[in-house]
Amino acid sequence: VTDASGKKEKLTVDELKTALDVNTFYPGITINGTDVSGKTKEQVQAMFAADPSLDAPSVSLSLSVQGTAYPIDAASLHITSNLAAVIDEAYNYGRTSAAATEAEALVERYNTVALLAATPKAYTSSYTADPIAISSVVHAILDPLQKAPVNAKASSFDKDALEFVVEESPQGLTLDADKAIADIQAAVNAQSLNQVIEV
Repeated sequence: VTDASGKKEKLTVDELKTALDVNTFYPGITINGTDVSGKTKEQVQAMFAADPSLDAPSVSLSLSVQGTAYPIDAASLHITSNLAAVIDEAYNYGRTSAAATEAEALVERYNTVALLAATPKAYTSSYTADPIAISSVVHAILDPLQKAPVNAKASSFDKDALEFVVEESPQGLTLDADKAIADIQAAVNAQSLNQVIEV
């Protein structure tokens, strides 16, 4: 096998198993920037459960309508994380091999784990938002802003000038809520959670 410094050494199958068959994360593994080396899965799950900020994305999304920004309350988007899957994936790093024999598989795994000392492995949660919640938030912001156009109309008659006083037609405002919903969903899918979305 090759250790972290690149030095070759001989180990028995039993020595390899002892080094690899541990119930803790291998040294050099981080999740969301937090070092989980030497911890069990249960300890890592408890650590993230005790401090939700370790898996809380920074969210600053807003809709911009005619130069006015309307911030979106992040809590209303019902953002969820794939943290449980990330913990499993990080824990399983270096625990499998496609090598033909047990000895070859152990050597391959050992070399993979040894490389973590020089090249740590960083895992990061990804986030999704509830599409129904996105739709509700967008409609709550945009629907009150939309106005149907109104035709000009005579509002009174000026007896002195002998002419009708025409009330100008106010311009309407139509906003594409479906596009705004799609843009927010795309931002969340791309993990781009800090942006202003033009409507």
